[in-house]
Amino acid sequence: MEREIKELPSKSKVLRTAYSIFVNVFKRKISVRESKENKSIKYLSLSGPDKAKCNDLVQKALRHTLQFDQWINTVKKGRMRVELLCMLRLALTDILLKKTKKKVTLAKYSDLVFSLERTRHSKDQLRYYIHLAYSDFEKKKLKPVFLIEKEIREALVKQYGCKNLKNIELILSKPPAQDFTVKNHISLKNYFSDFNGLSVHSSHFRLFQNVSLRETKGYHSGDWWVQSLSASLPVELAPFCLKGKNILDVCCAPGGKSFQLVDRGAHVTSIDKSKRRVKLMRENLDRLNFDLKLICSDVFDYNPNFFFDVILLDPPC
Repeated sequence: MEREIKELPSKSKVLRTAYSIFVNVFKRKISVRESKENKSIKYLSLSGPDKAKCNDLVQKALRHTLQFDQWINTVKKGRMRVELLCMLRLALTDILLKKTKKKVTLAKYSDLVFSLERTRHSKDQLRYYIHLAYSDFEKKKLKPVFLIEKEIREALVKQYGCKNLKNIELILSKPPAQDFTVKNHISLKNYFSDFNGLSVHSSHFRLFQNVSLRETKGYHSGDWWVQSLSASLPVELAPFCLKGKNILDVCCAPGGKSFQLVDRGAHVTSIDKSKRRVKLMRENLDRLNFDLKLICSDVFDYNPNFFFDVILLDPPC
């Protein structure tokens, strides 16, 4: 990690962590997951809400990097060092996708660029590009549009045509919806009336607007958990009653299917070998107040002393 020459305010820890992850990805070719587990990145020391903010910033920036780089390549003057490029990509995320006010963006990225030895002399350069981005955004020369990679784009144009491809990119530009599975005893009627979304199943709600999950109704009371509708189908479509069954959920974390099974009255043993994912599942388990046996181990090393009625296996892709 590059040496910090000035301590940033605590409110900038999220940005600094997101920047460190980005530099790891684009300079050192280290994945986002590995970067988060690296102690020098300090992601693990963030609070739960700050981790969520960091994840949101990194994911949005990565999703739109192709578009950002297309604009950057048309306006930059000469070569740009990767550290400054990473900062600018994150700044463009704040400008285009998070609609952050110019004053706030300039302040926090000025602090960040000056706090690091490799970029401290690039403060004016970064501020210039931020001003230019806001100007182009207001003039609609810069839009938050998702771009498909060149090689894939060419293949899709041949199959669907330019007009249809542009429509596909516009659809992909919208923030992805968030699906919740709601506990069986809770009625969806008027439950999410204050939010922009819809019920897509008797136990499922799809939230369209970008809001903090921790501030969403029912989070702290453990009324629901995040799970896509498609991921819930194996349990939903089970051809037999699950109540009272002894079920082993293999590769269980982060726990959506295990929670479904418990909610339907099954006796569940959940096993996964990823310590990080099991930790996340345990946090959700405590919030939901569900009772199941959670084991962090390789399933090939697991030797139960009884037989299970059902084994659910959803291995990683």
